[in-house]
Amino acid sequence: MILLRFPSESETPILASRSTPYKSAASITASTNSDHYDSFSLNCPHVADANNENVRIEVTWTLNETIWLKIEDGEKKIYNRLTTFSKRIVAGKTVLRVLLNNGRYFFDYDELTGDFAMEIRPVQVEEDAGVWQCHVTVYQKGNTHTLTSRSRSTVKKYLVI
Repeated sequence: MILLRFPSESETPILASRSTPYKSAASITASTNSDHYDSFSLNCPHVADANNENVRIEVTWTLNETIWLKIEDGEKKIYNRLTTFSKRIVAGKTVLRVLLNNGRYFFDYDELTGDFAMEIRPVQVEEDAGVWQCHVTVYQKGNTHTLTSRSRSTVKKYLVI
């Protein structure tokens, strides 16, 4: 049987500090009736001051360093296997929901709340295995800060005999 392995909580650092008020986390949902994962979600670093009109945000989601989706200032710049794309503007900030890869990959981009995330549902081992990352770049008052969801968020295949 083939299983996915996601990092344990001890391998999943929460990113936060006084100078960079950002944090991120990941989770999985396993089926109780089988040996596979139903979903995988990855929360990007939260941007506390995202709703500030002087803040520009760029978010990039990657699998094994290959870009799946890149959003710059509310516009999709790079995308892979686009299924649907919905966009709305609220109080001058962009809120997006992007589905890729036949609708299995959900990406949420919300400049209003500063929350950015992805979810894979259902997980397909052969296609989804690898290192998933979310990179958030914040541009504000001439300064640039880039944060990564985690150094390694690996989905691995294991053969259990």
